[in-house]
Amino acid sequence: MMRSPRDPHHERGQALTEIALALPILCILMFAIIEYGTMIWQDMELTSAARDGARRAVVARVEPTPAASVEQAALDSLDTVDADDVHVTVQGGWTRGDEVTVTVTKHHDLDVFGFVVWSGDLRAVSTVVIG
Repeated sequence: MMRSPRDPHHERGQALTEIALALPILCILMFAIIEYGTMIWQDMELTSAARDGARRAVVARVEPTPAASVEQAALDSLDTVDADDVHVTVQGGWTRGDEVTVTVTKHHDLDVFGFVVWSGDLRAVSTVVIG
């Protein structure tokens, strides 16, 4: 028996073919969104570390090595980011009225299935006035 082109059973494999074509694209998109979310999470954590370092700078001027204390405070506040991958710089003076700037930097590669989509540094900066 010959099936007519309008017979719904004539197109049984079409849905499977469409899924086979669309599923890899959807998976790549989903993993790209997850990786981007991870990058945003790390950026927020670096911002928090810069703020914690700046808060420490406000009271660290009486310590023998205030810059080292500020750097350690910033590194100690990191939770999920590996402290070995992070670079902290502290610039400024330590007398009353001086500004101290804490910069926290981490290199990040945004890759999806081994393909690097974006590569660069995540950076957070916080500045305080020594009181």
